[in-house]
Amino acid sequence: MIIKNIILLSLLLFSSNLIADVVTLDVNPNRPIVGETFQLVFKIKTSDSDEPYISFDRGTADVIGKSDRGVSINTTIINGKFSTTRTLTHVYELVASRPGPLRISNIKVEIGGKEYKVKSKTINILREAVRAKDFFLQAEPSKTEVYVGEGIDVRYYLYTKVPIVSQEVKVFPKLDKFIKRFHMINREQTTTVEYMGEIYKKSLKYSARIYPEKVGRAFIDPLKLRVQYSSSNRNTPFGAFGLRMREYKTRSIQSKKIEILVNPIPTENLPSDFTGLVGDHDFDFTLNKSKYLVNEVVEAKLNVTGPGALENYAAPKVYTHPSLEEFDTKAEFSEVSKVLGKKSFDYTFLARDRFSLPQREISLSIFDPNSKTFVTKKLSLPSLSVEGGIVKPNSGGHSEKKKETLNTSDDNRGVVGLVAPSFVGGFTLKKINLLKWTNLFLGFVLLILIVIPFKKYLLMKLEKSEIELAVIDIKKNGMNYHRLYAVLSLLPVDSENGSIQDRLERSELSKSAKAYFIKSLESCELGDFSGINGKKQNMGKVDSKHFSELIKIVRGNPVEANRES
Repeated sequence: MIIKNIILLSLLLFSSNLIADVVTLDVNPNRPIVGETFQLVFKIKTSDSDEPYISFDRGTADVIGKSDRGVSINTTIINGKFSTTRTLTHVYELVASRPGPLRISNIKVEIGGKEYKVKSKTINILREAVRAKDFFLQAEPSKTEVYVGEGIDVRYYLYTKVPIVSQEVKVFPKLDKFIKRFHMINREQTTTVEYMGEIYKKSLKYSARIYPEKVGRAFIDPLKLRVQYSSSNRNTPFGAFGLRMREYKTRSIQSKKIEILVNPIPTENLPSDFTGLVGDHDFDFTLNKSKYLVNEVVEAKLNVTGPGALENYAAPKVYTHPSLEEFDTKAEFSEVSKVLGKKSFDYTFLARDRFSLPQREISLSIFDPNSKTFVTKKLSLPSLSVEGGIVKPNSGGHSEKKKETLNTSDDNRGVVGLVAPSFVGGFTLKKINLLKWTNLFLGFVLLILIVIPFKKYLLMKLEKSEIELAVIDIKKNGMNYHRLYAVLSLLPVDSENGSIQDRLERSELSKSAKAYFIKSLESCELGDFSGINGKKQNMGKVDSKHFSELIKIVRGNPVEANRES
C-alpha cells in the first residue's frame, strides 16, 4: 500500500511538472479595476496539430470576448530526427462586476486527446486605479544576471511629478560584494518620461560601475534621500476662488533592493591561459629597445584596456631566462570612460649575462559573455638581445714594462752615476710610502665603521618601495578612494579572492589600524561622490602611525609593526 502511494505521488508530481511546461496562464493587467476589461492569456506548447479546447470557472466575472494571437513554430533536430513544437496563444477578455478577490478555477485544456489541468489563479480586483506616487527613487542596473567579474552599470534615478525644493543623500549604497567605480555627476540632467502611464521628471542621482566578485546572489543596496517638496493646498479660505497655498513638506525615500544573479565562468573548454577578464580587451606591449649590455636595466610596458574588472588583474609573465633577473612589477589603474578601464604594468629586469631571446607570441584568453565563448588574444613580444661583458685589465704587460723601466734606470744609474747612492734618501722614500698606505688603510676602516650602522637607513631612504611611494602620494595629494584602494590592495593575504574589506580583516594589521582603514575607505567612497549635493564630504585625515604600520606589514615586518602599534 505504501509503495502504491509513493508511485501515485511520483506520477502526480511528474504530471504537474509536465503541465507547467505545456500550459501557462497570465493575467493582463495583473491588478484589474472594476468595470474595466482584463485578459486571461493562455500559452499552449504542443507537438499536435489539433486546436485546443479551453474551459474554466470565471467566478463573478463576465467573459466578453475571445481571440487567437497566432502560432509560433520551433523545429529542432535530435539524433537525426526532426521535432516540431507549436506554441498557441489564446486570449479571453473578462470584466469584473465587483471589487475584491476573483478566483478563476477548474481550468482545463484539452488537445490531442489529452487533458491538462492548470492551477487555479486568484486575481485582486481594485475598486479604483492606484494613484501614482508624486516621487520615488529607483535603481536601474544594466543587467540582473551576469557572470562573475562582468561589469554592471547601475544608475539611481529620482522620478517626480511635483517640484523638489531641496534634496540630501542620507545613505549611499554600500555594494559590499562588488568592485566599485563611482561616476561623478558634474551637472544634473533632467528628462521628461512616461512611466506606467504617468508623466514624470527623471534625474540621475547616483551612478557606478560594479563587478560581482563571488558566484551566487548579490544585491544592489538602496540609495536613501531626504527631499523637501512643495504641494498645493486647496483647503484654504481662497480655495473657492481658484487660489492655492503652497506647502513645503519633507520626506525620506529610498530605492528598492535589487537582486543580481551571478553565474560562474564555464569550466568546459576553459583555456589554461585564461586571464579571468570578462569582455573584449586590448593588450599592447612595448619594449624600450631590443639590444642591451650586461648589467643594464631592461624596461618594458604592458597596457590592458577593456570593460572587465582590471583592478584584480595581475601582470602576466613576459620574458623569462636564467640570466634575466625580474624585479617587482609596478601596476597602475585608471578609468578611460564610464565603461572602460586601463591597467598599465611597468616591468623591470636586470641582464646578468649574455643571452638572446627571439621574437615570439603569447596567448591571453578572455571570456565573451554574449557568445558565452572564450576568445584568445595574441600578444607579440619583441626579440631581446644582451651583449658585452666585464673587461678584465691585462696587468701582465704593464708589469713587464715596469720591470724593464726599472732595470733600465738601474743600468743607467750604474753607468752615469758619479756620486755614491745615499741610503738616507732611500729610507725617507720608503717611510713616506709606508705612511701614505697606512693613512689610506685607516681612512678606509673609518669609512666602513661610519657606513655600516647607517646602511639600512640609507638603503631605506634611497630605495623607496611601491607601498612607500603610494603612501607619499596620499600624504602629498590627499586621500581618495582610488589612492587608498591601491595602497590597501598591496596587503599580503593568503588568497586574492574577496573584497578589500576582507583583505583588511585577514591581514596582520592591529585592530585599531583595521578600524581606521575601513572607516577611511567608507569615507572616501562618500567623498568620491561628494559632488552630488554640492557639499564636500569628510575624506578622513591621514594617520601617519597607521600608515607606517601598513608599510611595515607590506614590507614583511609584521612583528616590528605590531610592537610599534
